[in-house]
Amino acid sequence: MGTTLARIKIGWLGWGLFGALLLVAVGAAGSLPTAAAIPPIAVQDSDVSGVAVALLDVKRTTGDTVTVRWEYRNTGAKPRELEKVGLNEADHYKMIAAAYVVDPANRKKYLIVRDSNNVPLGSRAANYRVPPNDTLGMWAKFPAPPANVQKISVYVPHAAPFEDVAMGK
Repeated sequence: MGTTLARIKIGWLGWGLFGALLLVAVGAAGSLPTAAAIPPIAVQDSDVSGVAVALLDVKRTTGDTVTVRWEYRNTGAKPRELEKVGLNEADHYKMIAAAYVVDPANRKKYLIVRDSNNVPLGSRAANYRVPPNDTLGMWAKFPAPPANVQKISVYVPHAAPFEDVAMGK
């Protein structure tokens, strides 16, 4: 009994030391990989000076939907405020509510999926300020086009369309 208890205490102590060493190693290396470390599908200049828009991921997901992830990248030394767009000033979903995808083969536009309370399924933000040299990540769900459609165009606020984007699974 005493040996088992000693092993458990040493085990927890060992894990604690491992965690501390991991934190030191991460601090020395800079940081753990983030979404910015993942290569984007495409990057475009936005209509906001000093901000680029990176399309990160477009994939078919459960529930016959397509999930799109993108981010706004402030490459400048000053914070950038993304212009308010969408339904109204109180709408915390205004950026994603303005996004949509298009199935060019069937000439069909898909608006964001909404829940039973008419709330868009996607990112929610109290403001759309991007700090200097930082990013603002966004995501949204859309109805999926027919299964035979392999490419779509993605429209997000402040960027030209991302056209002919292959959908992952």
